[in-house]
Amino acid sequence: RKALRYVLPTNAGEAILLIGAILTGATLPITAIQIIWINFATEITLSLSLAFEPRSAKGMKRKPRHRGEGLIVRRDLVRIIVVSIGIALVAGGVFWWADSSGRPIEEARAITVNAVVAAEIAYLLATATLWPRKDTEGINLVAIGMIVAVSAAQLLVTQVTPIANALGMSPLTLLDWGVVVVSGVFILVGALLAQRLQRGREPAVEGPS
Repeated sequence: RKALRYVLPTNAGEAILLIGAILTGATLPITAIQIIWINFATEITLSLSLAFEPRSAKGMKRKPRHRGEGLIVRRDLVRIIVVSIGIALVAGGVFWWADSSGRPIEEARAITVNAVVAAEIAYLLATATLWPRKDTEGINLVAIGMIVAVSAAQLLVTQVTPIANALGMSPLTLLDWGVVVVSGVFILVGALLAQRLQRGREPAVEGPS
């Protein structure tokens, strides 16, 4: 259930970003091959790491779910909507900033691709159990390792010119990477706020979610 709550908004954010560009007739912020890379880099690593979430210390005390309750319930929609729209707006804003400032399209798309990945890493930070809590047994070391691996992979494919060119991108400056980090921070803050709102509405949770 937690993995589904992670995958839905991240994929929806990418879809909203592309659909918005198509409907407005704007230049695509990311290309097909870049979407494939993003999904390959995140779906096989970040989302899979949620399968290694520690057990809830209060699992046996939690009331069973209603018989007809689905994997995604109404209270989950707040976070899904906030994160989906947030990723699309942040990535679209980053691309607009880079493109309108006269940057080559390869650079603008490189910043956008990395902003999307940073947003997905940020959302995992708000979703996975990455520090000790009273209501869980341990932390998710796999998620921490995957975050490090994906960050290193993004740095490699972006800064190594032949690989970047193959993906329709070009190396970024230190300022560009700063913009990427700020993009992730925006999503992290939004996800944590949505998480707090969600927890205020539900009587019980399955540990950090």
